[in-house]
Amino acid sequence: MPRQSRQPESTARGFTLLELMFTIAVAAILMVIAIPSFTHVMASTDAAQTSNSLVSAMHLARTTAVNNGRVACVTANASGWASGWDVKLDMDGDSACGAATDTVVRSYGALDSRFHLSSATSEIAFTSTGALVGASDTSVTVCRTGDHKAQAVKITVRSSGTLSSYRDDSVTGATCS
Repeated sequence: MPRQSRQPESTARGFTLLELMFTIAVAAILMVIAIPSFTHVMASTDAAQTSNSLVSAMHLARTTAVNNGRVACVTANASGWASGWDVKLDMDGDSACGAATDTVVRSYGALDSRFHLSSATSEIAFTSTGALVGASDTSVTVCRTGDHKAQAVKITVRSSGTLSSYRDDSVTGATCS
């Protein structure tokens, strides 16, 4: 007679429906709390990335001016900063970069429609020593529009040509236009 193997009785292991429902409820509550914070972080990151693109262009212009012994500029496109900007090298020696003979070193595309860039000037020019053309500091503010509290970054170019950028909490969604 064949030997019968006896299987041990197994106890059911797993989750009950009540435990599963409780876990899902806790996860949903955590997501409701985390999503607004994550949206805020993403908006800050986007504003920083956009301003870093402009800072990069300014560094390129300053380096180009020093390396070539000529004025180099960051100039807004014809439609304004929102449509993009170019780094140009002044080839005709007029300390400005608006002439057709000036060389475009690099072009930057238009801003994402969620962002606004404000500046009192459409051109930031650096001398062959790396200083700003003109005697006064200038600044540019990049902000994200449409938010109840805008994510803004202010870029300041000192007369010496040095750059600094920082988050500007004074800009609100209403003043970012």
